[in-house]
Amino acid sequence: MKKILIPITGLVLSALGVLAQPTLIEDFESGNLNNWTIQDGQPQVVSDQVYSGTQSLLMAVSPDGPTLLTHNSFSGAYGRYRVYFFCEGPFPDFNFYFQYQGAADFYQVSCKPEGTDNPELSLIRKEAGLEEVLAQGGASFTTGAWNELVVERACDQTIRVFINGAEQFSVVDAAFQLPGKVALGAWAETVYADELGFEPFSASVQILGDTTFCYDPTMLEASGTFPQYLWSTGSKQKSVGIADPGTVWLQVTDENGCQAVDSVKVLTFCPTRFYTPNIFSPNFDGVNDLFQIFPEKQVSLFNLKVFTRWGELVFETKDIGQGWDGTFRGRIAPPDLYLWVAQLDEFNLSGNVVLIR
Repeated sequence: MKKILIPITGLVLSALGVLAQPTLIEDFESGNLNNWTIQDGQPQVVSDQVYSGTQSLLMAVSPDGPTLLTHNSFSGAYGRYRVYFFCEGPFPDFNFYFQYQGAADFYQVSCKPEGTDNPELSLIRKEAGLEEVLAQGGASFTTGAWNELVVERACDQTIRVFINGAEQFSVVDAAFQLPGKVALGAWAETVYADELGFEPFSASVQILGDTTFCYDPTMLEASGTFPQYLWSTGSKQKSVGIADPGTVWLQVTDENGCQAVDSVKVLTFCPTRFYTPNIFSPNFDGVNDLFQIFPEKQVSLFNLKVFTRWGELVFETKDIGQGWDGTFRGRIAPPDLYLWVAQLDEFNLSGNVVLIR
């Protein structure tokens, strides 16, 4: 049976609409800050303290005060942010901003290292100028060392904060769902940043299986493994049996709450049932004298060809009511095995028949 796959949609319902690929936003190896807008302070690219490569960002040197710079082009909503920071002095404060809409609307992670005047880690939301601490805890990081900050913004509105691989907070907050800029900030003391990256979260799925069926239901299955499945049939399993033709869709939700949808058209595609003898005896006794194909229903397109075992054509007809009488060029064909091919509407059939005398 011929297999036909007819995709209808392959829509990825994530904020970015792309497959997740890690992206390095900034490694500061260019030696300039052309991709940034400096809001406060005098940040600069330096080489005296780096996490990777030969250069990093120096954001604050006392007594210059606060520093804030926003990226000019990058914006994201759902994904994994990663940045490395290094603090020095008794009052350092490294700030990472994401979904930054402007000075009055953003998410912020404030990192104040252990051993300083006020060690803590905070997740803050500022909306319409009003600031709210969403989560707060002690500092598990120190000055004088590079620390890794990871912030995950999942499609289900969960925000997770990690320091050096250990989860610190997990908060559900849906205030900002549109993409926003990323920003870096520091307060008063020497703070370095390096290797800023982003990995978008998104989901992608395809419906796998035979989208044509005849008499038995066809099985369709989701590509990949997901925590949640929902088929148009109401099934919540990875695979589903389909017994009726029509459009079938699947929605999946991944571990980050990102959704993806795919749909296919399922067709009934049954070849015409037919009968044809595998042996005939054209001896003109009125019994089994013709080799003929008998379909169970009317067909609009028909063609039958009979060949010798060496491939020579001995008979052809486009009339379904006409059969081969065992002659070739007006002479009786010898007893042997003959091959045949036939077309019944869109289906191509083949077989063999034995001619006996």
